[in-house]
Amino acid sequence: MLKKALLLLFIGSFFNVLSAQVKKTPQLIKYVTTAPDGTTSITIFDDSRSNLMQLEATDGFYKYQLIDIHSNKEVLSRQNKGRRCTINKLTIADGTYDLRLFTDNFVISSRVTISAVEENSIASNE
Repeated sequence: MLKKALLLLFIGSFFNVLSAQVKKTPQLIKYVTTAPDGTTSITIFDDSRSNLMQLEATDGFYKYQLIDIHSNKEVLSRQNKGRRCTINKLTIADGTYDLRLFTDNFVISSRVTISAVEENSIASNE
């Protein structure tokens, strides 16, 4: 009798866990990459609740590129003035890329994973 009760309790708990909704918690991912001489660094802020990825460098950069790691082809290339910019993740397919920032002295590379937020999930989170 006790075995049956424990078995029923286990089965009930198992189905309860399966039917529970899994809620994703928002994440703020921060990538930091430093130039070979240690003087210049880039910081990439990627908030899972936003379709904008923020780039910031200690020194100004004049260009950035996203390179597909599988094909080694350029996916995005933009000119920049200053130390900051944003990338709209909706314009890029989800995946992993090499991000290259071009400064006067260095090309700094960092591997990033891009995952855009779906329009429906943005509306439901507001």
